[in-house]
Amino acid sequence: MPVPTAKSSLQLQASLPPRTAIAALAPDEDDFSPAEALTDGFRCWLSQLHVTAGCALLLHAPLLVFAFLPDLPEVLVIGAFVAAAVAVAAVVQGALVKAVLDQERSLPSDLGELLQAALGNARRAISLHVTVIAGVLGHLLMLVTPGLRYIADTFVALPALVAEEKSVGSALDRSARLARGARMRILLVCIVPWTTAALVAASSGVFGQSSFEDLPWLVAFIFARALDTSLAATLSTITYSKLCSRPGN
Repeated sequence: MPVPTAKSSLQLQASLPPRTAIAALAPDEDDFSPAEALTDGFRCWLSQLHVTAGCALLLHAPLLVFAFLPDLPEVLVIGAFVAAAVAVAAVVQGALVKAVLDQERSLPSDLGELLQAALGNARRAISLHVTVIAGVLGHLLMLVTPGLRYIADTFVALPALVAEEKSVGSALDRSARLARGARMRILLVCIVPWTTAALVAASSGVFGQSSFEDLPWLVAFIFARALDTSLAATLSTITYSKLCSRPGN
């Protein structure tokens, strides 16, 4: 058997692909940047604010009916208001996903198309939104870590549902697959809309000391929610697009 020489070893190394080429072929699990997602998300949100916030305001407008309700038990009114606000938020985000995706494709979005998308995706969007909220609460009751993991796993479920026309279960599965290897970084993005939503709810007094007969308060709440839900839709959609561009997704 011939003994390997220094020359043959050099020839063997030269015949092998360089390490940089091997690294380029390997799946890159670290190419999702939360800072980039937040920057692009806020830029997209501000550039389309006149359309997205306008759509969100129109879809939130039916909440004004609570200012003209007859005297009813306060618990009943608060429960109905929170349920209606959750449903409207889901419908708004289902519509605004289309606006963000259109902008990424350099396509214009008009208010009529967004309202049509809202109606078309309403049932599935509400079902998904309720499922995610119930899942987050259930996981947080178990332990904080499973709750945070579930938030990251479901953050881009609504964009997946709209963009890929999936069912609720398939959208949740798709979102969890996209989140693999990037959950902690996704949390840095999704903590922004979750925090703003909590701040809007807490500062408005919707859970106790608010008066639904106070029309100025209700208008201010609707404006705040319109901005909050439009931002949440934009950030989740931008995150979805960046996760889809990762190798293997």
